[in-house]
Parts: sequence; structure tokens; C-alpha cells
Amino acid sequence: MTTESEPANVLEDALREIVVKDGPNGLRGKRFTGRFLARTRDCTKVGIESHEVYRSRTGKFVVQRHMAEWAEFPNRKIVVADLGSSWKNWRNLFGLGPEEPDWGDYSVEIVDSIDELREHIPAKLHRRVVAAVETPYTEDLNI
Repeated sequence: MTTESEPANVLEDALREIVVKDGPNGLRGKRFTGRFLARTRDCTKVGIESHEVYRSRTGKFVVQRHMAEWAEFPNRKIVVADLGSSWKNWRNLFGLGPEEPDWGDYSVEIVDSIDELREHIPAKLHRRVVAAVETPYTEDLNI
């Protein structure tokens, strides 16, 4: 499957400035203009792995991969301090809450086509991205 460049008005629909983390513990940031397409998060014996896919204003795909290994899990004192007075925060520590863990390594890759994207992300996420690209972000209803 290939995608050709879309008309500018389709690509500009809902564009915003995006900053993604990169490097060890996400110490660096990379900024671009685009829109969010899809995300996956998997918890395994080794750790938490997540992928986020964006489409830039030029039509390229930006993949942010985050790998947080359990062996690098923060020590107990830091965890208890992060929990504070709300015990609901424990879900975030394990990647189950709305926020990603703030430990682990991040990487950012830029690919030109949806075919090339298949090599960089899980198959399930690729299907979601294809669906997001093939259907308009906002559908105008004539009602």
C-alpha cells in the first residue's frame, strides 16, 4: 500500500505544535508541526513499551518509541515520594494511568511512507495508523 501526498487542506486539518521526548529518560525534545494519529502501550516481563505515531505537516510519519525496563524502575523512596497523598497515582508508575512513566529510553524516527512505517511499529498499530490516514480527521456532515 502506498500513499501519495495529500492536498494541503487535508494535511493542515487539526495541525498543532508537538514536542516529543527523545534520548535517555527523555532528556531531549524534538518539536514539529503535525497531528497525532495513534498509540499503543504494552506491558511485558521486561518492561513497558509504547509507540506513538504522528503525521507531520509535510506528510511524513514521526514515530516515538518509549521503552521503560523494570530493571530501571525507580527505587522505593522515590516511588513513595511521587505517590504523595493520592494513592491513585500508583497506576501511572506502571504505565496503566493516563501518563507515561517518566523513566526509560525514548527514540524518535521519521519515515516517508506508510509502507516504510510498517517496519518500525507493531502490526496492530500499523492498522490503526492506516485507518487514521484513510479517513478524514473531521467529517463534515451535510445535515
